[in-house]
Amino acid sequence: MAEVQIVINDIEGNTCDLELEPKIKTFLTEWDLESDFYQKDDTQLVVLKDLSGKDLSTGDGHDDGFWILNLLSKINLEQSDESPGFSLGETGFSNEFYKQLHQIVPDLYIYFNATVLGYGDGYTVCTYSLSPGGWSVKQATLYAWDEDMEEYVREDD
Repeated sequence: MAEVQIVINDIEGNTCDLELEPKIKTFLTEWDLESDFYQKDDTQLVVLKDLSGKDLSTGDGHDDGFWILNLLSKINLEQSDESPGFSLGETGFSNEFYKQLHQIVPDLYIYFNATVLGYGDGYTVCTYSLSPGGWSVKQATLYAWDEDMEEYVREDD
């Protein structure tokens, strides 16, 4: 399997009310996740805040980024607008995991770039939206290097 590098650009909809903290703590314990899964400020909880700017690769082995790759691996094709065109090589968590996470942050979006290493000079811009059965792919746009234009251009242009 080819190595895939992802760079998480942004996360939206990852805030929730302070009252949900006990539910998040139970969720973290049940799924054996790190306590830095969320941060608390004076007015809200921010889930997955530390993922913005994260640079991960499927070739890194099972380091601390494994759970993130596993988190992003479960695609709900029935609710997706398109296919991502690549795989992160993991199975993702169970449907119950995504259902519980969706109850905590129902409007969660993750924006990232994915590059399949060793397969040409291009990358895919992705937008994933959390659904109760995994991630719905809202955008997966491939950009490839155009020698004549000397820039990356959308593959479908």
